[in-house]
Amino acid sequence: MRRWPIPIGGLGRRSSWYWTGATAWLSYALVAAGWLLTTAVLAGISRTLNKN
Repeated sequence: MRRWPIPIGGLGRRSSWYWTGATAWLSYALVAAGWLLTTAVLAGISRTLNKN
């Protein structure tokens, strides 16, 4: 799978868009935490709306 940089043309700024090492793992952890929080909030909202 080829990863395309955010700017479609090659601008030589790959290191600005692709993180490596601990920074990449931190970003993955924050994304996962965001998905979990969003799921929890939506579950809470749907349960509140479903009670009535």
